[in-house]
Amino acid sequence: SYLHCAGSWKYAGKATGKTFDAAGLGELTCLVGKNEAGKTGVLEGLRRANPVHSASFELVRDYPRMRLRKHQRERKEAGGPAPTVVRAKFALDEDDVRAVEAELGAGVVAHPELVLSAGYEGAPVGVVPLDGRALVRHLLADTPWAARAAELDTLDALGAALDVAGDDEAAAGIRPKLKAARASDPASRAWKVLAPRTPRFLYFDDYAVMKGKAALQALRDGGAIQNDDGLRTLKDLLDLAGTTPGELLDDGNYEQHKAQLEATANDITREVFDYWRQNPELEVEFDVHRPQGEHPSTFHVRIKNRRHGVTVPFDERSRGFVWFFSFLVAFNKVVSEGKPLVILLDEPGLNLHGKAQADLLRFIEARLATHYQVLYSTLSPFMVDPLHLERVRTVEDVAGQGTKVSADCLSTDADTLFPLQAALGYDVAQSLFVGPHCLLVEGPSDLLYLRALSRLAAAAGKPSLDDRWVITPVGGADKIGAFVALMGGNKLNLAVLIDVTKQDRQRIDQLITRRLLDATRLIRVSQFTSQSDADIEDLLPSTAYLAAARAELGPEGAALETTTLPPGPRVVKRIEAVLGHRFDHYAVAIRMVRHLETEGCDDPTIERFVRLFETVNAILPRKGP
Repeated sequence: SYLHCAGSWKYAGKATGKTFDAAGLGELTCLVGKNEAGKTGVLEGLRRANPVHSASFELVRDYPRMRLRKHQRERKEAGGPAPTVVRAKFALDEDDVRAVEAELGAGVVAHPELVLSAGYEGAPVGVVPLDGRALVRHLLADTPWAARAAELDTLDALGAALDVAGDDEAAAGIRPKLKAARASDPASRAWKVLAPRTPRFLYFDDYAVMKGKAALQALRDGGAIQNDDGLRTLKDLLDLAGTTPGELLDDGNYEQHKAQLEATANDITREVFDYWRQNPELEVEFDVHRPQGEHPSTFHVRIKNRRHGVTVPFDERSRGFVWFFSFLVAFNKVVSEGKPLVILLDEPGLNLHGKAQADLLRFIEARLATHYQVLYSTLSPFMVDPLHLERVRTVEDVAGQGTKVSADCLSTDADTLFPLQAALGYDVAQSLFVGPHCLLVEGPSDLLYLRALSRLAAAAGKPSLDDRWVITPVGGADKIGAFVALMGGNKLNLAVLIDVTKQDRQRIDQLITRRLLDATRLIRVSQFTSQSDADIEDLLPSTAYLAAARAELGPEGAALETTTLPPGPRVVKRIEAVLGHRFDHYAVAIRMVRHLETEGCDDPTIERFVRLFETVNAILPRKGP
């Protein structure tokens, strides 16, 4: 059974009142929203609908504080049941329906869904829409009234008909059957069938991370576990290992039980390392400290770093590995019970590096969502898959309405959408400007010229820029170093096209000295001119470039002619010397490219760019056959 829609929730977090309108939920759902929007409240409300571990609503703690006293007075005066807090709809599969029909008769399920309700009093209760006519039909089967079943749509209607029949002999024989049916309550019988089939909610947050130590007597007695999720996770580890706190207290069997614990921890650690790539040199160790006198024996969990040969308490280690290990302990313990499950993860990647968050998302998709329905909340763009935005639900605290969970991103504010925007922006940047083979250039003007001249060279039947290159503008020569360091860490094939000025030479030399960039991958624009110093604009016909600059600058650029420019190697710098300030190179580049594409280009210019393309392409690996 999958939770397809949780609608009309009413769950109040601590001192606030919130109404959750939830859109339909898929098998993997990501809740995105800013702080205090209500993400945790949504998960906490669902958790209490049918929790794995004991969790219930409490009136004083959970009812909207501003309306609590009024509600208490009204309940005292008028009586009546406590309000329902959360309702969750589950779709029933064919096997669920057959199980109910085996109990109540064929055709009794009017609609294949279960509505589970939880409130401030009593256990959660599920209701299945039952077909009254089918219930009556089964009750009247093999009786003289069987033909009348089609006229009666509820058991109450049957009761009214029996009252009208008076002393009729057939009616007298049916009344005991009706009384027994009412006493057994078909709705309760249907719920009894479906209750063990209804998924329970496993809620896991940072507070459930396993404790690094605990008194074995406290674990054995169990009282402390009820109020400490971290101790419960530690107890889950003992359960998975098939041992108990009492057995660990027994000196005679300690080595045997420690071996079982280590075997279990090794299994879980191997599972962690299927996804955890940050540091594979970790292992989990256990020990029991038995002091003299009345002091309690303490069970210790420690993490050993094999690379450095040291151990530290489990809960003092990097939170990423600790979270992974703790969750898998809790998860495997619940899964071992063989019951259906919905997993609720509250900020699962909170303490993880961006790459580790990607590992975690891969774990959620591959290990959890393939078998269980998963809902998780996040503030991080690295926990949002830009290829599956249909999974995302935005969470907003709307004034006067409460928390809204929606699949409609158009109505949400910018802060709520920020993780989505960041995830999309990162993905767009990766796909547009980053690839296996990156050619780094200073700015977008370089990209325009390279693309335009590559097309012109190809049209002339000459070598052009290999289409495997992704041209990546970095925003200036001073940013080249940062981009090389960042992209080089991703094992990309990099080349840099730049003219190295005296100011830039030291930065570039450091990249080569530190082996972040091979000297053969640094290509200077001046290599393709007769000048000692050049920009990409100096590869273009100067007369045409000055015309484009005059057209873009208007009256300010009217005096720009070859004869009016001061001497020097760079046409851009010479223009700026005349103007007395920098100008928009990109706007001029757009005009220049339009001119080249409509008027064509002279052969010497194309030849300069062809030599540049051949030099850059030589850095690429050879194409396969």
